[in-house]
This record gives sequence, structure tokens and C-alpha cells, in this order.
Amino acid sequence: MEHDARPAPFPTVLVLDMNVDSRAVIASTLRNEGYNVLEAEDLPGGLLIAKTHSRPIQLLLSGLRCDPAFMDLMQQLRPGMDLMLFTREEMFHEPNRVLGRIRQFFAPPAGESESKRSSEVSPWMRTRTADAS
Repeated sequence: MEHDARPAPFPTVLVLDMNVDSRAVIASTLRNEGYNVLEAEDLPGGLLIAKTHSRPIQLLLSGLRCDPAFMDLMQQLRPGMDLMLFTREEMFHEPNRVLGRIRQFFAPPAGESESKRSSEVSPWMRTRTADAS
């Protein structure tokens, strides 16, 4: 489990994947772009970070299949956190594609300031997949 301590307003992304190589590739790519990155290798580790991290976490990026019980707990712990699912292969072999999806996610809608989007708290956890537009 690794914590990053960059100051706000950089969005914070929790990267959840058992494979250390794919987790390291995407975490490094995100850090190079200025994102705060938290890492967990499994569901219990992700829950621990969600319980103990003192700042908001805007996005859970997962290469793991997340069961409904895990998602319910995450929603209770972090009601404003969104979820994006990618395959381990995408996270390892196509980190720039993943990064592009994350950039789209954090991009403000036309006419809205970037700072508003990065601090927005959504009422529901929205699941976004790599194939979603």
C-alpha cells in the first residue's frame, strides 16, 4: 500500500490491482500527469485506504472484479468516489489509453471550471468502464 502526499487540488486516484507490474505502470503514468495516487493490491487493502486516508478520493481505478458487497462498502466509506474498471492488460499495456479516459473523466463540462469538477461530490457511485463513451 503506497500513499502519495501531493497537495490539493490534484485529484486523487486509488489504483487497485493485484498485479504489481500493471499497478506500477498505471500509478507511475498518473503521477507523471500530476495526479495523487494511492495504491492497493487487493480489496481489503482498498477498503483500508478508503477508511484511513484523510483527504477525498475522487476515483477508484480497478483492474480487479469488484463484487457488490465491496462496492456497497466503498459507497458508504466514500460516497463521492467514482469507479472506472479496466483490464489488467489495459492498465499494463495501454496506460496512455487509460490516462486518456481519466483525463476525459476529470475534464469539466463545457463552461464549467475545472476546480468545480475535481471537487464535485456525486450522490451515487457511477461505474465507468473502458468501453463507455
